[in-house]
Amino acid sequence: MTVSFVCENAVTCPGPVTFDREGAAQQLTREVHDSAGHAATATVTINIDRTPARIQLETATDRNGLWFSVPAAVADDLSGIANARCNGRAATIDRGMVSCVLPARDGLNDIAITAVDQAGNVASASLQVPRRATSAAVEVVPSAATVPAGGGRRLQLLDSAGDQIAAERWSVTDPTIARVTAQGVVIGLAPGQTSITAFASGQSASMVLTVKSPAEFKAPGTTIWQMNPYPGDVAGEFARLSPVLFSLEHDASYQQTVARVVSTDADYLWTEFPATAPGERIRKWMGDYAGGVLTWVEGSAAGPSAIVRIGRAIDDAPTWRFESASPVTGFWAGIPYTLFVVEVLPNGYGQVTLFDSMTGAVKHRVVLPHTIVTRDVGNPASAVAIPAQAGPITFPDDKAAATPFVLTDYVDDGNGRRLARKLVNVLRVTDAGEAHIVPLTQFVETVVATLPEIELHYVVPDGHDALIALMRLQFKDGRSEGRVVRLAADNTRSEYSLPTAGDYVLGEDWAYTCDGRTLVAFDPQTGKVAWTRQPEKDRFELIYATGGGGVVVRQGELVLFLNSAGAIAHVETHPVGFYPIF
Repeated sequence: MTVSFVCENAVTCPGPVTFDREGAAQQLTREVHDSAGHAATATVTINIDRTPARIQLETATDRNGLWFSVPAAVADDLSGIANARCNGRAATIDRGMVSCVLPARDGLNDIAITAVDQAGNVASASLQVPRRATSAAVEVVPSAATVPAGGGRRLQLLDSAGDQIAAERWSVTDPTIARVTAQGVVIGLAPGQTSITAFASGQSASMVLTVKSPAEFKAPGTTIWQMNPYPGDVAGEFARLSPVLFSLEHDASYQQTVARVVSTDADYLWTEFPATAPGERIRKWMGDYAGGVLTWVEGSAAGPSAIVRIGRAIDDAPTWRFESASPVTGFWAGIPYTLFVVEVLPNGYGQVTLFDSMTGAVKHRVVLPHTIVTRDVGNPASAVAIPAQAGPITFPDDKAAATPFVLTDYVDDGNGRRLARKLVNVLRVTDAGEAHIVPLTQFVETVVATLPEIELHYVVPDGHDALIALMRLQFKDGRSEGRVVRLAADNTRSEYSLPTAGDYVLGEDWAYTCDGRTLVAFDPQTGKVAWTRQPEKDRFELIYATGGGGVVVRQGELVLFLNSAGAIAHVETHPVGFYPIF
């Protein structure tokens, strides 16, 4: 923190003083004199608090089988505690003790207490509480599967906590199509479809088995297995972290996220209820390199965001929750054990925050640049700070994270005219918090009002040892286009236009970008457009590139497999709430 002085009629004015030591009640006094010898004194008190509060989380107590009572002790020696929350819910603080009550669910219950001090530092402590099944309901996983004739797979019977239980017996509707062993292994006998049912403790559950010939089984688009959505599920995400898959769904009864975790072969591992609040939905997820998922969650209303880790504790990696004091606009886990998050501070400035993805502790903070613009030339009082417009963050290579940003300022054209300018740059931030800026391109007009609106997208590899930055330009005359800046390894730049720009995947033959309305296949080195395609209805969602130069997109309930020429090679129908594994 720097303290500056403004003096009137003083012979000399004290220079600025920087405070970098943490502590409360640090005082600074300066005295000035005018030409007549009169003195004036000014004293300022500085409080600097960079240390989060301390939290001691006690063991949760099960109350009446429906709720957990969660006590925790909190303390902050410098600025004091401002507020505390329990899984995103407001908690009460009384004489240093936080108390809250959370619903108890069958499965693993994640509990996270967060405390914010008066300086805005965030602390978090968490624990994971298992709860055994309290319902007699059972389920067979997978709910549907395909096997080749002569081949087989294992089925599981689960209780309401997601734990495997032993079936008393198994039965098959059509024994000419398949048979099932006492251990729940099904064997395909002949092509066809049948039901498999498991029985235990007076309850039963079934699944649908399809048997195909070995040749048909290997055909593109065959659904190997399917898992029904969680009861009451509205919509969800499927986090693919081979060999583990996280089905991140929405429990409509409690209005919060539920995670069901399976192997890629549909062996059910566990059910988990993350430390999320009612109404919060997952905006984005990333793997954390320790078998867990890092999620960026937001509530139904605009405002602060939270980062929540989901997964069993592995190598002392707990579940955790970090509640940002500001909205989050970017999120990327690019290297082991570091998470990069872009936040918009209350003053409008952008900031890249680096987290230890195992613990949720803040490692570094890097504030994005801003410009100081004088609206009236010659009038310093008219100077205003204009924060950078930050885009999403990625980790496009093994060097540093990258987030594009736009600065707005004014420049002299050399003839006394003042021109408005938007500069597009990339901020690179290393795991150690070291930062540098790479200029990309600029747009200049006579006034700010005629500058294009710039929608920033990802900085990504082009597959040829270079990076490309994608952006979508909206001009005042109604025109729009995609703009790509290619940054070679030696920092030389080239630029080209596309019909549009949006999400991006790199394929074998082409790179693909899509804004939902138009899918573009192009050469990322030259910008040459190979083909474009528009959805017949709904919107395109870019999923991934495939072997052989193709690409997969979703259009409503349809999943389209396109070849390298943009033609439809195969179509699958997958309703919302069903999660196919190809």
